[in-house]
Order: sequence, then structure tokens, then C-alpha cells
Amino acid sequence: MVQTGLFELGGTDDGAFGVMMHEFQHAVGLHVIGDTRDRLRKFYFATKTDEGLGRFEADDPIARRYGESWRTLADSAGMFYDERLHALPIGGQLVQALQAALAQAGTVQVPACMSARSAIGAVAIEVAGSLDALTGTVTVEASIPNRADQAMANVKSACFASFNVDLIGVMAKAAGVPPAMIEAALAPADVALVKGKHVVDGFSALLIDRRAKLRQLETELASKAGKQWDLLRFFSDEEDADDVSVIVLRAANVKPPNAIGSFLTLFLPKDAQPRCNDLLARREVPPYGHDLTDEHHSFCWRADHARQLAEHLQKEAPSSAARATPAASQLPSFAAPRPLPIKRPLRERLAY
Repeated sequence: MVQTGLFELGGTDDGAFGVMMHEFQHAVGLHVIGDTRDRLRKFYFATKTDEGLGRFEADDPIARRYGESWRTLADSAGMFYDERLHALPIGGQLVQALQAALAQAGTVQVPACMSARSAIGAVAIEVAGSLDALTGTVTVEASIPNRADQAMANVKSACFASFNVDLIGVMAKAAGVPPAMIEAALAPADVALVKGKHVVDGFSALLIDRRAKLRQLETELASKAGKQWDLLRFFSDEEDADDVSVIVLRAANVKPPNAIGSFLTLFLPKDAQPRCNDLLARREVPPYGHDLTDEHHSFCWRADHARQLAEHLQKEAPSSAARATPAASQLPSFAAPRPLPIKRPLRERLAY
């Protein structure tokens, strides 16, 4: 399927062709079938002088350990983890658990509860609205912590005044399984955070814990492994689809074969497009994108990556030399986080 809006962006026909080849590769590459996405995914580190091409990189066990742990934690908490956000829900699977609790409490349509939920939404929208389209980071204003705390307190009192089920019970009912099964699936430390606690308090404790661990991972990668977080990369099914677009257009003698790149920049907000185009013109590698849970990397980075791949293929080099990977004994030791036992959303079965 192709959205007709694709043709209203003002891109070239070759760029649209490149996007179509990207989508065809999702089908031909069976990207949403079985564990194809997981088998394709490789983690590695770029360097300050060599961005690398993920298609030709070897899987780095240190990059994988930190990358997968970050993805697991951010899957629960969402991509934003500034400490000042406190327990403000913005994305992540935990939000689904809170929504399930609201539904089970039966107060979704109660005016006081609706008002409290609206207040949370307003703060979340304000934070998300500060998103930098190139870096994927947000600005957290000084008033946000107090407003987030007040909004969550209002939800607790207005929506759950007579609700006495903890987060484990909520997740169990949503999944249709006994609470003991959910408790067994949780890490002991997570059980201690939520068992027997008010559902909002349990939700808040888990969210704050996940955000703290996300910050800790980034700090430890530098201190224990000597690697910069902003150089962590992963090859994904989306990158594979971009690559195949370049390969097909090159075989079809389309010039430039990386026409998908100029089309991708049109998806950026209008104020971000000049910044991206300036980076591309200077051949300066754009920011990779903050959200490692998204198989898509940032639009501007993808445009530059398509150019790099096209130039690599033009040289007809057989492959990039895979970087050496560290021995298992060099891996930092820490307990990998467990995913929360929350039903997976339908969006994970989509490719675009």
C-alpha cells in the first residue's frame, strides 16, 4: 500500500520510486514474518572518523548488550528519560498498563478523571512538542517536574479513589492470566516496587526506575566500556530496506541511486529541513537519532547513509572490513533487564 500523501510532498519521481523499493523490500525481505527483524539486527559502534555501513559491519557484543538493554528499558518507559520528567507518562508499554488500570477502574468517563487525564496529556504534549527533529531529544522546562507530580496526584485521587488492585493485578486481568503468573514473569526488584502498592504508585515507581536505568546505561558504557553512547549503532530491517532501495535504483540506472535520501528529508518538519540540508551539503554526518527502540533511524541520518552506500557501491568494493569484536571476557558484567509482561501492540506487526 502507498499513501497518496507521498505524492504531495513535492519530491521527485525517482525519490518516490526509491520509497516504493523500500516498501517492496519489507515484503520481499519478509520483515514482519517470524523473527526476521531480530535476526537482521546487528549492533556496532561508529567512530568519529568512520560512520560505517551497518550492512557490512560485524555484530559487536558490547554494543549489543548495551543496545538491547536500552531497548528493553525504553520499551517500557518510552524514549524520554530526563530525570525531571519524574513519572510523567510519555510513550512506552507502561502507558498501556496505566490505560488498562483506568479502564478496569471504570472511571474513564467521570468528569473529574477526564480533567485529570487531560492535564497529564497537556504536560506530555508540551514536552513532546519540544522535540528536536534531528537529534530526537526534548527540552524539559523548569516547571515540568512539579506539574507532572501534581497531574499524577490528581489522576490518583480522581480516577482511582475506590480502586484497590495493584499493577500486577491490572496486568493479569488485561492478559487474562492469574496474578501469580505475572509476578513470576517480573524481576524480583520490580515485584517489590509494585506488589500491594496503589496502582498509580506502582506505575510511577516502575517508570522512574526504568528512566534511571536508562541514564545509568549511557553513563556505564563510557565508564566501563570506554565507548561513546552517541556512536552506538544498529542495523535494522528499515536500514535494510533503505539499502535495497539504493541497490535497486542503481541497477535501474537511476541517477542518483540514493534518490530516496532527498525524499526522506521532506518528512522532516519545515524548520528542520534547512538544518538537515546544510549538514548534507557539508557532508557532515547528521545525528543518528535518540530513540533506539525505533527501527527507523533519523530521517537526516538516513539520507546521508543512502549517499554513503551509493558511493560505496560506485567504488565496487566487495564489502566493508568488519571491525574486530572484543572477546567475551572483555564484556562488562550486568544483569540484563527483563521485558514487562504487557501485551504487545499491533504496531509491531507493521512495516513502513
